[in-house]
Amino acid sequence: MVVSTSAIVISKLKYRDNDLILKLLTRELGVCSFLVRNPAGKKRNKIINYFQPLSILNIEFENRNKSNLNYLKDVEIKYLFKSIHVDIKKSVVVLFISEILNKILNFQEKDELLFEFISDSLVFFDKNDSYNFHLIFLIHLTKYFGLFPQTDNIEGLYFDLEQGVFSFEKPPKHHITGSNLDIFKRLLGIKFDHIDKINISNNIRRDLIDDIITYYKYHFESFSNLKSIDVIRKTLI
Repeated sequence: MVVSTSAIVISKLKYRDNDLILKLLTRELGVCSFLVRNPAGKKRNKIINYFQPLSILNIEFENRNKSNLNYLKDVEIKYLFKSIHVDIKKSVVVLFISEILNKILNFQEKDELLFEFISDSLVFFDKNDSYNFHLIFLIHLTKYFGLFPQTDNIEGLYFDLEQGVFSFEKPPKHHITGSNLDIFKRLLGIKFDHIDKINISNNIRRDLIDDIITYYKYHFESFSNLKSIDVIRKTLI
């Protein structure tokens, strides 16, 4: 069966001399893997540009068993990014987010709401400048996995990263408190179009990046260390 769908580039891996193995999040089927025969010459650069991290594409392919590699019949850019692949700070954020998505989207089935959240967020980021985009994105991404922090006791003095709940008693392990907690609470309820209304210091931004990564380690199975974490901390803090 031939499938036509939108897709987001999650990762690419060089295979042999010129070929690529791609992991794409598709709107219609969830995560699918592809083998792209990468020609030499002028076409090579054109194809590589299609598959930059988190590019949003329209693709057509013959659907095979999800455990096997698919082959693209046609591909075109759905949304032409103007900044996130050329602006240094934004490109670092894109690499950071794509690495995280690559770790948590392994056997993801079709989820149109998740797909729309990721694609709409990226389009927003392309059009707007913000040092805090990745914080809001990663917090609200957890909604689509049933892992959004519970807000029943949001007036609590602590947020327990292991349990995902607010508490008035200090948790025994990793937690958020103080000024960091005040900012974290605001991030839970804010939308991207109000992102600039929160003034976050470099120190708090650094702490919250580490806290969110810790939260992911607790709640996403086999979530391992990130190669890009040092780069984003140096670039945006």
